[in-house]
Amino acid sequence: MRTATQAEDTQFFDAFAELLEKFPAQKGRFNLRLNHSHFPIGDDEILMEMNDPSTRTLRINVIPRDHRSDSAFEVEWRVEKVDGRPKITAVQYCCGDQV
Repeated sequence: MRTATQAEDTQFFDAFAELLEKFPAQKGRFNLRLNHSHFPIGDDEILMEMNDPSTRTLRINVIPRDHRSDSAFEVEWRVEKVDGRPKITAVQYCCGDQV
């Protein structure tokens, strides 16, 4: 089982914490998440987070990318380098007006 206690993970967490020190306005806005997959998600699909505050439940569904509402906002991104340049792709959204 892979855990965050492995040396390379700890070094990465330290570097991330140092990066946040350089951008104080971002403290508390960003966290780290371990990317993993339970099933494939197509390029034309996204994860949509929906919540119900009255029952304190959070649900994440796969929906077609073009079905997200205008009020949805990005909450998770895939960051990679393509041809030496950063490529940032939103992969999960949250929609506060959906329950």
